[in-house]
Amino acid sequence: MTEILLLVRSAAASPEVEDEYNAWYDEVHVPQILERVPGVTSARRYRLADAQLAPADKLPVAYLAEYRIETDDPAASAAALGAALTDGTLDMSRTIARPEILFYRPV
Repeated sequence: MTEILLLVRSAAASPEVEDEYNAWYDEVHVPQILERVPGVTSARRYRLADAQLAPADKLPVAYLAEYRIETDDPAASAAALGAALTDGTLDMSRTIARPEILFYRPV
């Protein structure tokens, strides 16, 4: 088994829905990922800290989610997650904007 890291950078669709976005992510999305996507062993969310080296106009989106996945076949795990995001396995929200989904493998 190999542990791969899945990082998802995203933002709330607007400031007006940021509380709803965070509630959906913490109460619906993360539990569903852990329960319904094979191999996902942990999940953790982060928000950009106030102190940064880059200027504010050069910063990425505000939120980062980290998922650890144990798998023998990273390509199959990526495909399974892609399917879950589109086939109704995971309840998605209108409050999420600009998700960037990246898989990392050990070097």
